[in-house]
Amino acid sequence: MFFQAEDGIRDRSPTRGLGDVYKRQDMYSEKAKGLNVVKYGAVEVKYMVRTTILSLKELVSGKLGMKDLSGPVGIVDAIGTTYEESKSEGTMILWMNMLNLAVLLSANLGVMNLLPFPALDGGRLVFLVIEAIRRKPINRQVEGGIHFAGLMLLMALMVFVMYNDIVKLI
Repeated sequence: MFFQAEDGIRDRSPTRGLGDVYKRQDMYSEKAKGLNVVKYGAVEVKYMVRTTILSLKELVSGKLGMKDLSGPVGIVDAIGTTYEESKSEGTMILWMNMLNLAVLLSANLGVMNLLPFPALDGGRLVFLVIEAIRRKPINRQVEGGIHFAGLMLLMALMVFVMYNDIVKLI
């Protein structure tokens, strides 16, 4: 769910939702020039990555539950909600919110992919570090079996999350 700040200020609380919705009349903007565009973009991406990491910590610590996870169905619902809440504010605000959501999803995917879990890139990096420390390769059959088991666990998690997303919609 997305929350719209009543005072026009972006809500930066990681537990409030997937993205920020702007109000047009109170929004402050400043045109960035030159390399400042890259700087501000990097700050936004850093914020999105930090929000993803904080959300993962809350999930592991139990502050967030499995019901708070969203998969593809929940993401499409969030995009629809953002669109509906933003369309009355004008095309520029609509595009800003959609692009903001795209940045959040990209940062989220990047962080998740680097988790040290088999079948993800982070899991492969763990194997590369182990190989570098041992100075000899790990048996490819063993590594393949571990990655396959991790993939099956990820598929089970995907089914569970998708089921929860559908139940939330009903």
